[in-house]
Amino acid sequence: MKILLLLPAPLKDRGLQALAESYVARLRGRFSVEIVSVRQEKSESPRALEIEAERLRAQVPKGFFRVALDATGRQHTSEDFARWLDTRVRESTRGIAFLIGSANGLDRALVQEVDLVLSLSKMTLPHQMAVTLLTEQLYRADAILRGAPYHR
Repeated sequence: MKILLLLPAPLKDRGLQALAESYVARLRGRFSVEIVSVRQEKSESPRALEIEAERLRAQVPKGFFRVALDATGRQHTSEDFARWLDTRVRESTRGIAFLIGSANGLDRALVQEVDLVLSLSKMTLPHQMAVTLLTEQLYRADAILRGAPYHR
């Protein structure tokens, strides 16, 4: 299954980038995970989030299950997240696109149109930390589903 992590700017912190890429590499074979950054809207215009949302939407392939990462979303335990991921795989979902917002979050219209709104934490996270945390949780979910000892 293809999993896209769509974010508004590239991962600039080399340590976080390396950590995220290490989890992505561990998932090869079961999942194809790609981290894709779109151009962040630098302006402070009222339409800035709408423009970012349009750029994120344009990267989501047809038929993908869309998940917005947002503080207002559902929180899952790692086990719940693993079961949710397993359901997507069993239902032959074409792929999953996780939409991650900029420092200003995601456009409210985009959040309302996705298939699931997911919260990684009640705390606000920078997108670089969110990507790293999400890749680790994807790896952990895979370990749970395989019965591997990583998740204790």
